[in-house]
This record gives sequence, structure tokens and C-alpha cells, in this order.
Amino acid sequence: MPGVGGNELADTLRAAAPALKVMFMSDFADGGDFSATSLPPATTFLEKPFTFAILRERMRDLVELRA
Repeated sequence: MPGVGGNELADTLRAAAPALKVMFMSDFADGGDFSATSLPPATTFLEKPFTFAILRERMRDLVELRA
């Protein structure tokens, strides 16, 4: 996403669709310099590497989140 960060994209999309649920995924297998603490509270975050079971758990968490 040249020129647009994940937080900025999510904010733009949520402005158009406030009920939109967003999951953030790390883009560095080693954790890089990204931190889930830079995300808004109660944000669903998936860190690489992950298993299918972890993906399923995070998706369930996201779907069950109430706005």
C-alpha cells in the first residue's frame, strides 16, 4: 500500500462504514519494529508466523466483537 499505512487505511474505511471490523496482521515474520501497542484498543491483531488454529481463533474474536 504505497503511501498509506494500515492504520490510515482502516480509519478511512471505518469512516465510510463505522461497523466495519478490521484485523491487523504483522508484516514481519520476526516481529520487525511493528508493535500491536500502536493500534487502537480492542484491535484484533495477528502476528506472523501463525497457524490455522490461531487464525481461526482471531477471526472468531473479531466476529464476536461487539461495537
